[in-house]
This record gives sequence, C-alpha cells and structure tokens, in this order.
Amino acid sequence: MQPVLADNLVLVLPRGLSLRDWNRVGHLDREWAYYQKLAAQFGRTILVSSGGPDDQALGQKLASTLPNPSSLTLLWNDTRVLEPLYHASIPARVAQLLAPQSSVLILTEQFTAGAAAVATHAHLKALQHRVALVARGGYLWSRFAARECGPDSPQAVLAGQIEAALCCSADMVIGTTPEMVSDLCWRYHIDPREARCVPNFAIVPEVMTPASERERGLIVTAGNVLARKRIHILIEAIALLDPELKAATTLEVIGQGPELPKLRKTAESLGVSVRFVPTLPHAEFLERLSHASIYAQASDHEGHPRGVLDALAMGAVVVAADAPGLHGMVKTGSTGILVPTAEPRDFANAFAGILTDPDWCDLLGGTAARTIHAEYGIDRVVSLAIEACRDAMRTVKPARSPAA
Repeated sequence: MQPVLADNLVLVLPRGLSLRDWNRVGHLDREWAYYQKLAAQFGRTILVSSGGPDDQALGQKLASTLPNPSSLTLLWNDTRVLEPLYHASIPARVAQLLAPQSSVLILTEQFTAGAAAVATHAHLKALQHRVALVARGGYLWSRFAARECGPDSPQAVLAGQIEAALCCSADMVIGTTPEMVSDLCWRYHIDPREARCVPNFAIVPEVMTPASERERGLIVTAGNVLARKRIHILIEAIALLDPELKAATTLEVIGQGPELPKLRKTAESLGVSVRFVPTLPHAEFLERLSHASIYAQASDHEGHPRGVLDALAMGAVVVAADAPGLHGMVKTGSTGILVPTAEPRDFANAFAGILTDPDWCDLLGGTAARTIHAEYGIDRVVSLAIEACRDAMRTVKPARSPAA
C-alpha cells in the first residue's frame, strides 16, 4: 500500500460557498469525483464549507463514497454565527480536529478561499504541525475582479490583496493554464519550480453520439449569465443566418444571472428561438451536450471553463471567441473553431458551416473527445495534482517539539 502524502488534507472551499450551493448549481457530484480520488492519498480529509445545516446531510453523502466514511470530516457553520466570525474561527476549529504534530496539506478550491487558508496555515505551523499550503485556483481572481468591477474598485483591491497573501504564503501554487501559471509567477515573484499547471478535468463517454443522432440546429451555451459572457452575440449571430437555417436553429442558454431579462428581449426582437434553462445537475448537463450540434462561447475572458471542456468531451463542436482562457483549449479545424473576432457575423459563418456539414461535425467532435480524454481525463489530472501536492510536502520541514 502506497504511503499517504500527509495525515490530513484540509480542503477549503471559497468563502461563502457551501455544499448546498455546489449541489444547487449541479457541480457537487462532478467536483467530488475529483476530490474523492485526491482524498485517497491522505489519511483523513477535512472539508471546510461556509454552509449551514443543509451541508451536514450532503457531507454524509460524500463520506459514503469513500472506503472509510469516517475519514471525511465536514467543518460547517454549526454555531450559526455571522460569517466573518465563523471564518475567523476556522483555524482553531481545524486544529482541534488534528492529532498533535500530525502532517497536514491545506488546499484551496479557489483563490477566493485564501484568507481562511493562510490563517489556518499560520496557526497550524505555530502549533508545530508539519503543514504545507497549496494555493489552487481555477481562474485568476484579481484579473476577473478588475475586469468586471474596475481595476480600482474595492472588489479588485480586496481580490488582489487576498490572492497575493495566499500565493506568497504557499509552498506550491496551482493554476489551470500555462498562461495563468506564468502570470502568477510574474505577479507574485514565485519560483517557477514552486508552481504547477493542473488543468480542469473532463469525463469522456465511452460511446459518442454521432451528428446524425443529435438535434440538428441545437446550439448550447452555459454558465453564469453575465455581461462578460456576451451571449447577445450568439443571438445576433443566429439572426444573421439565412432564413431557412435560422428557423431550424435554437439556442439553449443553461444558467442563471442578471443578463437574462435583456437577452429575452434581444431574442424576441430578432425573432430568434432561444430556450432559457435553469442550471442543471452535471449528469443532465452532459446529456444535453450529447444532443447538441454546437457548444458556443463568446466570453471576452475565461479561466479554464469547465463547460467548454465538457462540451469537447461529449463531442459537441465548440465555437468560441479567441479570448484568454479559450484559445488554449480549442484548436481551429481540429477540435473546434476559434472565432478571430467576437462579431456576430464571424459566429454566424461558423454556425452555418457546421450545421450544414454533418460529416465535418462528426470529425471535429470525435477529434475533440479523443484529445480531451488524453489531455484532460480525470485520472491524468488527478495524477498531476497528486504530484504537485507531493512536491509541496517535500519542501516542508518536519514539525519540531517546543523543547527542541
């Protein structure tokens, strides 16, 4: 039996995120498939959530998937204090769960978990635990906050402060794309040997749905319905198709967000068929992707979007804007089409070419699924994460007793 990486894994969810939230948006089962494999490398897992009583039942459900259910401990706001007070108590509460001088690896699910992770790391070191901190983020929080709220906004300033403190305290920093890792190393003067690229993962089905069995004319897009997603461009693109193809095309928007009322008005004014669907559980989302001819993404920037990965894995042809976070995932003419400019006419041309050529649709979809399986399959991604965690623990010196 292979020795564990550490006695304890402390997985810190983003501040404000609960298991209930993850479950509500359909991500819990998907994400736990990954963390379940990672947890097997540790003697015990402590999952730190911001949730309330609803999380307790979900935690028990997750524990039941492990060979030893008692190896998972859920830390949640069972005292029902205000969120700032709960988060301030996390370091001491984690410490109470640990055996004296045991080894610990703290892992953030996103950089937004940075404050609690850094405080817990410092507290456990002071208690003479052998503890490593791995700062993992799926997207560059500071950059997103600056673009969405303004570079001088309180949100951007806070994101930058927490992100910097986390990355500078970490024994290992993990990003999801080479560009993100390079940016982090430059911003926070991180030694490249202490940073890793561990992409998001995708689950590839054994049997791919051929184009002839998909819903011809079904274009899917998914995620938080925000301005930066630029979903209006997709609606405007469909409006530019020739009348017969336009009538046979439907855009399905899966998700929720503040842009929905505006998008409904745009679709109605342009006479475009758009179905607005609430966020789906991951299994149902994959089922929809298996029926789609195209998955479209017009965002002006992304981290390493799971929706695009899932679409590629399910054999839907991805048509995406050539934007940060997307151009590394989609290879034009091989696994999908990158639209050089985010103009409705460019998306319309790509849509028309795919929807009128089933053979090309099959070729692109099949190549995408094979590529995703090789590069982003869950087993390969977990192995990269394990190696990063192992290297982080190697750099940590053994705990010393106070008398030493």
